[in-house]
Amino acid sequence: IIFEDQIHYTIVKNTTFNGIKLPDLVLLKENGEIKMIREFGYEEYKRRN
Repeated sequence: IIFEDQIHYTIVKNTTFNGIKLPDLVLLKENGEIKMIREFGYEEYKRRN
């Protein structure tokens, strides 16, 4: 599923409520290349809680 132009809705109010992992942020370029922008792992969860 691709939701285009939605980063302004998703990155500002993200939460790890109830231990739910945040989704990774990736960029799909016009040439089809996928670039990892940010990965949220356990260290991020621990920092936030």
